[in-house]
Amino acid sequence: MVRVGPQTCCLSLLIRVGVTCASPRPRAPHGGWNSPTEQDLEPATAYLAKYLIGYDPQQKHLVEFDANNFGAATYASADGWVNGVLTMTSPVSDGPKAPYAANRFLYSITPADTFTMDWQVSKTAAFNWTQGNHLVCKRDKPI
Repeated sequence: MVRVGPQTCCLSLLIRVGVTCASPRPRAPHGGWNSPTEQDLEPATAYLAKYLIGYDPQQKHLVEFDANNFGAATYASADGWVNGVLTMTSPVSDGPKAPYAANRFLYSITPADTFTMDWQVSKTAAFNWTQGNHLVCKRDKPI
């Protein structure tokens, strides 16, 4: 289970990518940026994170800043939602100590009350994706 702020996994992850999947951009309160927090409860990994997610009108794409107790990362999506999936991809890292060249999150809402998140990594800059984590959340109450 993941806890984001005072919410549970389903609600908070839906906020993270935008509640309305038909929208090309996440909807943030008051037209600003979403700023959820995350804490892994089961298993208790001690993972804590703060996210800043929004739309960059100059670059014309979604951006995400992820600051956590293990490091920090950025992700972007130039395409937004495509065929019911939002893909947020990190920049390519060519550092010799990097465990992979890039990673990405794929978010989908199928059906309306079910949300999935897949984390994938590529060891090469040519993007050969390998499946990592897969989370499935079901909304247990209306937002």
